[in-house]
Amino acid sequence: MLELPVFLRQKPKRGTSPDNALPENAGRRALLSSVALPFFSIFLGKRAPRSKSYAGQTPLASSKNPLETPSPEHSAEQLVTAYLERIADARQQALDATAHTPFFERFGTSIEAQQDDLKLYFPLYRAAEETFAVPWEYLWVMHEHETTASRHPNPSSSGYVGAMQRSEEFYPQATVLQAASGWEFLANAPQRYMPPGHPTWDYQEILFAGWKVRKDSKALRSQNPEMTDLEALMQAQFRYCAPQNAKLRNTDFAIVREEVIRWKISEKTG
Repeated sequence: MLELPVFLRQKPKRGTSPDNALPENAGRRALLSSVALPFFSIFLGKRAPRSKSYAGQTPLASSKNPLETPSPEHSAEQLVTAYLERIADARQQALDATAHTPFFERFGTSIEAQQDDLKLYFPLYRAAEETFAVPWEYLWVMHEHETTASRHPNPSSSGYVGAMQRSEEFYPQATVLQAASGWEFLANAPQRYMPPGHPTWDYQEILFAGWKVRKDSKALRSQNPEMTDLEALMQAQFRYCAPQNAKLRNTDFAIVREEVIRWKISEKTG
C-alpha cells in the first residue's frame, strides 16, 4: 500500500478502524470471517468468532484540511484540488479493484456506469471514511441502493431527502451541517445533487450517512461489548432502512469487499 506523506499521516482515534488495512494472508477466508460469518450469525442467533481481518496497522489519513499549512488565503477550489491529489492513488486503486465485476445490475447500472459513479463519488466516500471510520465500500453500496448514486431524477418523491434518503423529521439540516463540518470545500467537488436543483449537497448527505451509521454502531457496541466493529456497522444498516433492504446491502458490501481484497492480494503477489 502506498505510503502517505508525513504531514498527512495521523494515528487513528481510539475506537476507530484503520483505513483499508488487510493482513498478509487475507482472502476469501478472511472475508468470510470478517463479513459473511458475522452477518449470517446475526440471523442464526449465534456469535461468530471475533476476527482481526479488518484491523490493521495503516493509519487513517484523517486530516480534514488537505493542505500542509492551511490558511485563510486558500480558496475552496485549492482545497478541493489538494484533496483530490492526496487521495488520487486510493481512488485509482478502488477503480482498478472493482473494474471487472458488475455489482449493481439489479438497478440497471452497467459496469461502465458503476465505474463512473465510483470515480465521481469516491472522494466523498473517502471523506466520510476518514472522518467516521466507515469503509468507503459500505458507503458506496448504500448510495447505490438509496438513489442509484444520485442518478434518481426525483429523490424527494419517496418523502426522504437527498442522496442517502435522510428523514428530515428525525435528522434536520442542522444535523447534516454538523456531520459535514470541516468539509465545506467539497461543495466545489463534482457531484450530481446540489442546490439550487436540490435542497442539499451530496457531500453533506454522504457525510451524514457516515455519521449516522457510526453513531448507531457505537450504540450497538455499548449494548454488546463483545460485538466487533464490523459486525456493529452491519447491524447499524438495520437502523437505516427496512430489514430486507439491509440484508441486501450487507450482502453487496461483502461481495464488493471480497473483490477489493482479492485485487489487493493479486497486486501484492502478482
